[in-house]
Amino acid sequence: MSNASNAAFELVQLQAQILPLEKKRDALKDTVRDAGPDKYEFQGFGKVTVTEPSTRRAKGLEPVFDPVRYLDLDPALKAQLERSGVVVMQQIYTKPGPSKVVIEVAA
Repeated sequence: MSNASNAAFELVQLQAQILPLEKKRDALKDTVRDAGPDKYEFQGFGKVTVTEPSTRRAKGLEPVFDPVRYLDLDPALKAQLERSGVVVMQQIYTKPGPSKVVIEVAA
């Protein structure tokens, strides 16, 4: 087996060990979260901090642009909006990222 193949096999083995631990961790986090905001410190091991839940709140107003309606506007009006700087057309790009590594553990 190649070095990459060995590493991939080790990833599958690790993922098989991690999955049950992640499920248990998530259940324990829910238990601690349900108790409300608090700090738990364990000398020599670490600490767990539970914060207040975030709530939806108004931050202010912002203009909203409807690109479909804009494309249906009269070409002269679109040109005027672009010349005035109210509408600025710019190239958009996808976000680059590293190749994905997907680990699937056989059931």
